Amino acid sequence: MTCKGICSRYKAQKPVGTGRYASGQRRCQICEIFINWEGLWCPCCGYRLRTKPRNLKYKAKLRARVEADAASIKSQTIEVAQVATVSAESSDFVKTTLETAVSEGWTKTKTVEELRKSEERMTIKKARELTKEAFDAKNTPVDTPVEVAEESSDFVKTTLETAVSEGWTKTKTVEELRKSEERITIKKARDLIKDAFDAKSEPIAIKA
Repeated sequence: MTCKGICSRYKAQKPVGTGRYASGQRRCQICEIFINWEGLWCPCCGYRLRTKPRNLKYKAKLRARVEADAASIKSQTIEVAQVATVSAESSDFVKTTLETAVSEGWTKTKTVEELRKSEERMTIKKARELTKEAFDAKNTPVDTPVEVAEESSDFVKTTLETAVSEGWTKTKTVEELRKSEERITIKKARDLIKDAFDAKSEPIAIKA
């Protein structure tokens, strides 16, 4: 196995802010070059490409980076436009007060006190009920289904749903999708992942 110079067409530039392996690049030990390539074998010399570092120090760095990425994704919450649930007969003052309480994180006690200042002479019981409904609407989890093309296999759908729910990195998700029988290209895998992760991060409005 010798380098034929073909690998130079696929030479990968060093990424900024992340490692080569973490960004999906692969290294050929024969050609001594990092390349952007979909397969497991070098297109130039045919030698198996390395997808992880050999040095223990860099292995630890890659592992730490992957774990950090996973933790970052898990910590990201779906930003939901919270609209306080208010009865139709409530005044604009009540609606505005509840929306402000939810968005600014008022305590329930403060919210009740502010609601009692309305011209409707609201009872404490009524104010507490409206406050409870507004805060419950804020804390209700919203399940966003992962959108996957209809032609995708069950394996692809399951992989994307698992990636979103368990906070996989996009790199790991690409690698898992590439294991499907459909022989998905890296570009196709990345497109599917983008759709899935965008669907997760998309703000969802809850109607009053």
